[in-house]
Amino acid sequence: MEYANINPNRNVTLLIVCLVNFTVSLLQPSVNIALPSIGRELSISAVTLGWINNAWVLAVAAVLVPAGRLSDIYGRRKQFTLGMVLFTVFSFLCALAYSGTMIIAFRIMQGLSCGMIISTSVAILTSSFPVEERGRVLGIHVAAVYIGLSMGPFLGGIFTEHFGWRSIFFLNAGIGLLVVILIFWKLEVGQSERRTEKFDLTGAVGYILFLVLILYGLSVLPAWTGAIPVVSGILIAMGFVWWERKQHHPLFDLMLFKTNTVFVFSNLATLINYSATTAIIFLLSFYLQYIKGFSSQTAGLVLLIEPVVMAMFSPFVGRIADRVKPQFLSSTGLFLNMIALVMLAFTGTETSLAYIGVSLAIFGIGMGFFVSPNTSVIVGSVDKKILGAATGLQATSRYMGMAVSMAIVMIFFSIYFGNAQLTPQLYPSFLASLPVMFSIFAALSFLGIFAQLRGARTTD
Repeated sequence: MEYANINPNRNVTLLIVCLVNFTVSLLQPSVNIALPSIGRELSISAVTLGWINNAWVLAVAAVLVPAGRLSDIYGRRKQFTLGMVLFTVFSFLCALAYSGTMIIAFRIMQGLSCGMIISTSVAILTSSFPVEERGRVLGIHVAAVYIGLSMGPFLGGIFTEHFGWRSIFFLNAGIGLLVVILIFWKLEVGQSERRTEKFDLTGAVGYILFLVLILYGLSVLPAWTGAIPVVSGILIAMGFVWWERKQHHPLFDLMLFKTNTVFVFSNLATLINYSATTAIIFLLSFYLQYIKGFSSQTAGLVLLIEPVVMAMFSPFVGRIADRVKPQFLSSTGLFLNMIALVMLAFTGTETSLAYIGVSLAIFGIGMGFFVSPNTSVIVGSVDKKILGAATGLQATSRYMGMAVSMAIVMIFFSIYFGNAQLTPQLYPSFLASLPVMFSIFAALSFLGIFAQLRGARTTD
């Protein structure tokens, strides 16, 4: 078992899990900053550049629930360690890529390894600490993630500016190697109590297929070819539900969706929030470097505002969540995110850096209020026996939201300037697309408030 009272080294466990998630979190924003440089060196179109991000997100989203289930059965430490080893290897291979196809392929493998890590992290922490410390621990964990996210744009900008975009992946591989050594040396996690159960391989394959097909199809809309994978994915999803209902040991207990409304609506709020917010940094990275003409280093410094503010607020909000109904805190975060997105909808050529900075600061506070309380609600609504699968599904909601957010971006990129490199001639089209996308994202945040509050009402 992995209960808190048999893990005397839980503070060491917290440190290692936070270091791992810091390392993983460092990668994505640094890659966002490097995308224009990658596009120029490898002659990649704007839509293909989006796939460097989207392929990673799709891979993470697809593997989270199966990986969470595997960790419940075979042990969280093994999977956590293997995920970090693979992350390190594929970070190194990304640095050696010499074409768009290669880097996208390695990013997919990197995403799969990240999914193995993410699906076990929260489960390891929540099973290692008592309930009364859950908010504090999750707040620290979120802060570590967002310190990585905050350093990502800054370090990504510096490394891209002075050493080239490949140095970002070499940096992550180097840090990853050091963390792997620390994991083998110090990480202690108890054994899973569900070793006698079987893993539903057929269900896992069906789950991955329907999720990837639907998310991929959404990303290539409005082209008619996008409808084929979406419809295929929906049909496979129906078959998946039918199959899972027959299994003694399903990939995930579908009854949770009928009986646990707190779990359902809190996950829905997660999905909506990340659908609304993920593309902000991606779009602003393009805006600052292409429209404002800033270097990657300067753009990284500007984008540092959001994760730094969030890292500052997360531990504080996590402590409050131990004493106040956390759904109300996360609803406040969604409201603040909506305000930031409404402000960004007015972004134009003459928009000042101060205006962008204030918008990012509000966004950072909003995310600080949302993430750890929302996670605390979800992990507190399920039995410890299925923590791995439950946190895997919560993380899936997050990464599905990321994929939807990037799919919206690619749809509008296709509409406004097609499959072309973002050259100065297309800058007006890019600027014209920004208010539309940010307005859609603001509307999504507004809807997310009601989803989170609906989950609060079910516990009254």
